[in-house]
Amino acid sequence: MAKNKVNQIEIIHTAGDYHLHEQKVNDYLKYSSGHVVASFVGTPNAAHHHEPGHFYTVIEYELEVSADGK
Repeated sequence: MAKNKVNQIEIIHTAGDYHLHEQKVNDYLKYSSGHVVASFVGTPNAAHHHEPGHFYTVIEYELEVSADGK
């Protein structure tokens, strides 16, 4: 069965603890063999403005799937 490579995106989100976020990102990069395409600090919406930073990192990686999508 033929295999195709498709690009996938994963967003890692952690609230308040940058060191935990960094560890989660490093673990995911190791697991997926991906690379970081964006990283930012923000809040999910205006209701969360009083919370400590929310850390987001976008990781892109390739996933191999069969030609029939399974």
